[in-house]
Amino acid sequence: MPVQHFVDAGNRLVITKCSGAVSRAEVVTSMEELSSQPDFRCDFRQLVDLSRVSKLNVGFNDIEAIHRLCDPFSNEGKRAVIAPGHGAIFGLARMYQLLVDHENFQVFQTIHEAIVWLGLEFAIVNVSIRKADFTPNQQLPRKRARGASEK
Repeated sequence: MPVQHFVDAGNRLVITKCSGAVSRAEVVTSMEELSSQPDFRCDFRQLVDLSRVSKLNVGFNDIEAIHRLCDPFSNEGKRAVIAPGHGAIFGLARMYQLLVDHENFQVFQTIHEAIVWLGLEFAIVNVSIRKADFTPNQQLPRKRARGASEK
């Protein structure tokens, strides 16, 4: 599946992994599935990894419709997107950020930057990733993120 979500309700976190070629229909379907999961809450934090996407088969009209019609998140929880490089995928992530138009939605080049900004501990993210049975394209540091809150 090109888009997978893992809900870690205990840490109020959703980890989203996208890989390969991703279409509008796949994004919409995945968001509908996420919003129907019993443990999901719209104010959870989200970590989105786009580092393994080879192609996003969506344009501006698609991302505008996705944002307007089916994005299940509120602006209460922080959402970080990892989109390495400065190509088309990074550009589309930035366009989505402009549509969301809220300080709680940011696009980052590295997983480290995203985790620090979300205020998460690396150990928490590592456990969630293992539970979700997928690994990010970038290596997670073993130390706690500077500025991450204590539990």
